[in-house]
Amino acid sequence: MEKLINDVAVELLGYNTSDKNILKVAEECAELGEVMIKLVTKTPLLKPKMEKIAEEMGDTIFRIKVAAKLLGIEKEVDARQIEKAEQIKAWIAQKKYKGGV
Repeated sequence: MEKLINDVAVELLGYNTSDKNILKVAEECAELGEVMIKLVTKTPLLKPKMEKIAEEMGDTIFRIKVAAKLLGIEKEVDARQIEKAEQIKAWIAQKKYKGGV
């Protein structure tokens, strides 16, 4: 799967302008934000289906990977994900993590 994602990301870097690739990240983030807000704020009948949430999450993650490749920061993004997970794990262990809204 990673190879397919990488191959398509490389093609997109040649197909779209840099600005378009960056704007696609913002577009997908906005779409994900919209469905996540609706998940919390809408009545059960109006909440987005899990398939829609998975679609928007997948689209966003893919576009972030393309942008990271474009900007040459793939390793830094991967490292930050690990750093963030370790940070939150430490907060939880120290009872400093405050969940909820």
